[in-house]
Amino acid sequence: MAPEETSWQLKKGRRIFLPVPTRRLQRWIEEGRVAEDDLVWRSGFSGWKRVGDVEELKRFPKKKAPEVKPGEEKPLFPNFSAF
Repeated sequence: MAPEETSWQLKKGRRIFLPVPTRRLQRWIEEGRVAEDDLVWRSGFSGWKRVGDVEELKRFPKKKAPEVKPGEEKPLFPNFSAF
């Protein structure tokens, strides 16, 4: 049986996305959907932390979020619930 993957909560502005598995969070960081100033929480944290301050997330390569022209806006996280 595979080891259980860490589940994160992601806070972007006023929206909170959960549960976010590490692999998905990694992909979002690499795609530029998650910035270093966005906040994350997982079991073991005493509170929210900046993505850029979390040692285990620093190793993921980061891209700048793609520029979107007016009228071409697409959801950052399609098919994913936010609270």
